[in-house]
Amino acid sequence: METNHRILVIDDNETIHADFRKIIGSARPGDDQVEAAAAETILVAEDEWVVQTLTVRALRDAGYQTLTAADGEQAVRMFERHADAIALVLMDVVMPKLNGRAAYQRMVAVRPGVRAVFCSGYDPTTGEAGLLAEEGRRLLQKPFDPETLLRTVRDVLDAVNQEEALPCLA
Repeated sequence: METNHRILVIDDNETIHADFRKIIGSARPGDDQVEAAAAETILVAEDEWVVQTLTVRALRDAGYQTLTAADGEQAVRMFERHADAIALVLMDVVMPKLNGRAAYQRMVAVRPGVRAVFCSGYDPTTGEAGLLAEEGRRLLQKPFDPETLLRTVRDVLDAVNQEEALPCLA
């Protein structure tokens, strides 16, 4: 595998083009943020490998512990095994096997009040993303930069209650 700022070559048959400078950026949290993050675990449910990898990298660089899932069903199973340790779920809206909204509803059945941030590359006013926006769920529009990701995650985690975390469309 070879990387530079603009292209990731996985093998001779597949090339993914992305501007990693925008995705990775140079977000470096302050010492107080790293300290707070060190005790928090985030479940990242994302079916696109590159997006999942870069999201996890940004979160880990900021001091968060991460768990990952590549589809909605796997996310629910991971949540069931680690429900007490997970501070927040960061979920793609559209995933194989079970969409993010349905997976989140199953997680809430296990642990009511679990905090969540949803991510979507689709129009945030339509489909599942639109329903989440109507419910007031926090929605990150893809592509997002690390600063926006980390600020949104911190805002949701620092909210005194879930209702404070609801204003959406970061």
